[in-house]
Amino acid sequence: MKLRLTKKTLLTSLGAIALLIALGVQQYQLSILRGSLEGAAEKAKLDALLSRMSASDDRLDAIAGKPLVTQEDFSAAQKAISNRVDVVQDYAKRAHDLATDVAHSAANSSELLVIKADVESLSGTVQRLSKPEKSSATPSPSKPAKPKPAAKAKAPPAPPEPPPFQMFGIEYRGGEKFLSIAPSGSTRLSQIYLVRPGDVVAGTQWRLKALNEITATFDASGSTRTLSLQP
Repeated sequence: MKLRLTKKTLLTSLGAIALLIALGVQQYQLSILRGSLEGAAEKAKLDALLSRMSASDDRLDAIAGKPLVTQEDFSAAQKAISNRVDVVQDYAKRAHDLATDVAHSAANSSELLVIKADVESLSGTVQRLSKPEKSSATPSPSKPAKPKPAAKAKAPPAPPEPPPFQMFGIEYRGGEKFLSIAPSGSTRLSQIYLVRPGDVVAGTQWRLKALNEITATFDASGSTRTLSLQP
C-alpha cells in the first residue's frame, strides 16, 4: 500500500513538473513571439521614417539644384526698383524747387506790398502839400459916390479829410472784386485785409459803395467820397 502511494505521488509530481516545463516553454515562446512582433512594428516605423527622410532629401536636392529666382527676374526687379527710386527722387527735387520758388515769390510779394504802401502814403502826402491854396475873394467894386466897405475875404474851403486808411488796389477772389486796404501808416503785411462793396472799413465810418478799376466810392458819414486807385 505504501509502495502504491509512493508511485502515485511520484507520477503526480512528474506530471506537475512536465506541466510546469510545458508552461515555461510556452511562456518563453510567447515572449519570443511578442518580441518579434514588437521588433517588426518598430522596424515598420523605422522604415517609414527612413522613407520620409529619403523623400525630404530628394526634395531638398531638387530645390538646391534649381535657383528660386532666375538671374533675369532678379535683374528685371532690380531695374524696376531703381527706376522707381529715380522717379521718386525726381519728384522730390521738383517739389523742393517749387517750394523754394513759392517762398521767394511770397517774400517778393510782401516786399512789393510794403513798398507800394510806402509809395502811396508818400504820394498822398506830396499831393496834399502840393495843392495851392485858393486866393482870397476880391472885394466888390465900390461906387465913387457911395463907398462901401470891402467885403470880408472868404476862407478857402477846407480840404477833404483824408481817409483813415490806405488802399493797395483790387484783388479777385472767386470772380468777385475786393479792395485791398490797411490802416494809415501801416507797413506790415499782416495788417492788410480785403473789403467788398457793402462792407464797412474796420474802425471807421467809411462804407465801400462801389468799386471799379480806377476808383473806389465810399459813404463817409453820409457824404459820398470817390477815391482814385491810381497813385
